[in-house]
Formats: sequence, C-alpha cells, structure tokens
Amino acid sequence: MSDSPKRTLVVGAELTLETDDARIDIHTSDGTLYVDCDTVEALLAAYRLRESLSQTSARWISAGETTLADSQLAVSVPVVVRIDGVRVGRYTPRGSVGLLGRLLGGLPVRSSPLGALRIALRRLRSSFTARQ
Repeated sequence: MSDSPKRTLVVGAELTLETDDARIDIHTSDGTLYVDCDTVEALLAAYRLRESLSQTSARWISAGETTLADSQLAVSVPVVVRIDGVRVGRYTPRGSVGLLGRLLGGLPVRSSPLGALRIALRRLRSSFTARQ
C-alpha cells in the first residue's frame, strides 16, 4: 500500500439503461447515488451488468503494473436501490453488513424487507387483475 494521499473523484450522473422489457434509471442527488428499476427483473439485470462492468474495468485499468486492486477504486457514497419507486436496499460505505450484504460477499448492504414485501404485493395484485 502506498503512502500517497487518497484521491477523490466526485461524479454527478444521470443515466438511463433500457431494453425491450426493462428500464434502469441511475442518478445522483445530494451525495447519494440512486438506482431506480421498474421491475425486479430490471434489478437483476443491473446486478448482472455490474458484474460485467467490474470485469471490463479490471481489463481497462490493468495497464502495466496497475491492477484494479492497486487502484483502490471504491464507491464511497450511499447508494439507494428502488423498484417502482419503493426502496428495497441501501449501500452505506463503512456501514454494517446485513443478511443481503453477507450474500453479496460482505458488502455493507442492507435490504428493506418492508419495501420488498410492498413490491411482492404489487406483483400479486397485478397478476390477479391481469387474470380477470
């Protein structure tokens, strides 16, 4: 580990990722990154995209002696994940690790069981009305 001072990059962003059946809006506000998904499937697609981007960025950064681990890239802002406007999870840097965080490899991620329940009830209600 080097003794060089820690450098910070602050990025404000608005990004929309869209496919035929999913939409993910990503934006920053007041020092927080918001990931808004229209469906559970879109959230799962975002997770798979994160995995792919991590692998791709590792290849981009690994020029010569520098690797992703050496660069010490980290998300140091809170991240709020919402599905259809309902908060279902939150990442807090240096926060405690909940059950979801342990499943994701020890990340300080906390799920919102009430939010997940609200989404499940909406889906049940939607599928019930679609059958009638």
